Amino acid sequence: VVVVVRIPSRCLREIIEEHGSFASRICQAPVSLKVDIGRNKDEAQMMVLPGTFLKVSVDMKIQDWVPFEVMSNCKLTLEFCCARKAIGGSVGFLEENNPCIWTGQLRKIFHITDPNPGLMLHHAKICFLQYGVFTVSACVKISRKGERGEEIWWAPRAELVQVEKGLKK
Repeated sequence: VVVVVRIPSRCLREIIEEHGSFASRICQAPVSLKVDIGRNKDEAQMMVLPGTFLKVSVDMKIQDWVPFEVMSNCKLTLEFCCARKAIGGSVGFLEENNPCIWTGQLRKIFHITDPNPGLMLHHAKICFLQYGVFTVSACVKISRKGERGEEIWWAPRAELVQVEKGLKK
């Protein structure tokens, strides 16, 4: 039996103020996401030339504490995204002249039918057409079957890609 408890935000703030460790438990993602673009672990970002294709992979795993009864009634939509970092350091969504293109399936839907689904994998390729620094990441949208609302959980770490005119040796 799964019980859903709704706590008014006013009460929730009071509980968190009194019990600080409670906040980390209620804000823990029900899935773990790991994005990989093939970057060497000792490099902060990957450097590529325009026209370079990168394989972007994401591994998703349902956390052990999430009951099968809950996840079996949910649809999980895994989705890739890319944003160009603005000059000032903030991130802006891609707009003008498509600075990159994706190939492959950008979204993949998972329905959990096994109590131990293990690692769920997905990948696509991205090609950068313009210079700049880009963040590449993934999110999962979790929605209950037959309902309109959804939760969105982002990978805890995005990958950075710097597209340059010529790479320095």
